[in-house]
Amino acid sequence: MEQNIKEIMRKYNRGETDRETVNAVLNEAGCGYHLEELTAEQRAEKAAREYREGYIPAAEPAKPVQRKVDMRRRPELAGQTAEQRTAAGRYRVEYDGEGYAVRADRVRGGGADE
Repeated sequence: MEQNIKEIMRKYNRGETDRETVNAVLNEAGCGYHLEELTAEQRAEKAAREYREGYIPAAEPAKPVQRKVDMRRRPELAGQTAEQRTAAGRYRVEYDGEGYAVRADRVRGGGADE
C-alpha cells in the first residue's frame, strides 16, 4: 500500500491526477491525512495561527549534510586521525603520511543528531 501512496503522490505532483482521487486513495489506505488546497488568505491565516501557537521558523537555512565519509587525499591531515560527521553518524578517519585516507571507523554512539 505504501508504494501505491507514493505512486499516487508522484502522479499528483506531476499533474496527472486530481486532488479528489488522491484523497480517496489516502482515505482508503487509512492514512489519517488528506490534501487541501489553500488560498493565499488561508495560508496567511495558517502561518499566523502557527506563530501564535509557538511555531518558530528557522532563523537561517539548514546546513547541508555530508552524506558519506570523505576519503579524498588531504595532505594537511597527513599522519593524523580526524573525525567526520555524516548523515549516518560520526567516523574517525586515519590518514597515512602522504594524506591518503586509509581507514574509517564509525564512532559508537555517534548519531548524526547528537
